[in-house]
Amino acid sequence: MAQTKRMGMPAEKIESAARFAAYLEIERETGIKHEYHAGKIVAMAGGTPVHSLVAMNIGGELRTQLRGKPCQSHGSDFRVRAEDSTFYPDVMVACPPPRLDSELPNTLLNPRIVVEVLSPSTESYDRSFKWFHYQQIPELTDFLLVSPDSRTIEHYRRQDDSSWLYQKLGEGDTVELATIGCALPVSTCFSGMDMWEVQQD
Repeated sequence: MAQTKRMGMPAEKIESAARFAAYLEIERETGIKHEYHAGKIVAMAGGTPVHSLVAMNIGGELRTQLRGKPCQSHGSDFRVRAEDSTFYPDVMVACPPPRLDSELPNTLLNPRIVVEVLSPSTESYDRSFKWFHYQQIPELTDFLLVSPDSRTIEHYRRQDDSSWLYQKLGEGDTVELATIGCALPVSTCFSGMDMWEVQQD
């Protein structure tokens, strides 16, 4: 007996599209930053002074080194879309030609460098879910996980065969970002942190 195949969009795609439409509406109406994690709408929490300082150190150092060059560093107000998810990286570098999402204003599709500053509440998510999605961006060449607690930086660098070379660097080391012609001293990233260390009685 011949079987009739129902045509049209699968139910799960319809549901996914509806959830993403709801996300767009929330972003437009509330003015509050949310990330979209494969169907889940997640409000962004405020950061600590150390988290903010480290992100600013990195973004500022990259901005200084990129002055007069075609690429630019941006902070956490600029969103990235990777497949079916959106994120606000702590720091990212955009290079020409930038590709912006047609559905989502102020959302970049092709960052060259992405930096996430780790915190206890987000570390596992940054290491797993976010990293998995960032890898799907063909133009991404470098991903940095920055740990204020240990004052280390984990550097993933894309190779010619699309595999990733991993390095863990500490104070005294330098993160080489060859694709944008920058060298990021690890000590610079954590400069000024002592001011915010909790003093134990």
